[in-house]
Amino acid sequence: MAKYTKPISNSNFKILKRCLPGPYTFLLPSVKLSKPFEKKSTIGIRISDHPILLALLELLEAPLITTSIHDADKIIDYTTDPDEIFENWESKIDLMMDCGFGGNIPSTIVNLCEVEVKIEREGKGDMSLI
Repeated sequence: MAKYTKPISNSNFKILKRCLPGPYTFLLPSVKLSKPFEKKSTIGIRISDHPILLALLELLEAPLITTSIHDADKIIDYTTDPDEIFENWESKIDLMMDCGFGGNIPSTIVNLCEVEVKIEREGKGDMSLI
């Protein structure tokens, strides 16, 4: 994480230690990033506690860049059925790991870019840890 972010305060470091890995996304000031992110001054960091993802990351030399895929349905925010996800995206992806149904509760987003900690979105993360 330190490779992509500017130095952080001791208090923010303690928050990160309490919460990660876990269901939190932290917004932090970024160092100069390469294309296509070179104009961004912040970066969102999420370190999942999912055992399969943690094992996969051990094999990689770089972080994964990901996004959530919103569902086209007006009622469903995110599809969590792996078969349905594959059916909708198989022509656009090279590989999919089926780890079963996902959850529908998003991560808690915490902005650590300013002096005061700001909760951008309450989600699955325990607010008492922040």
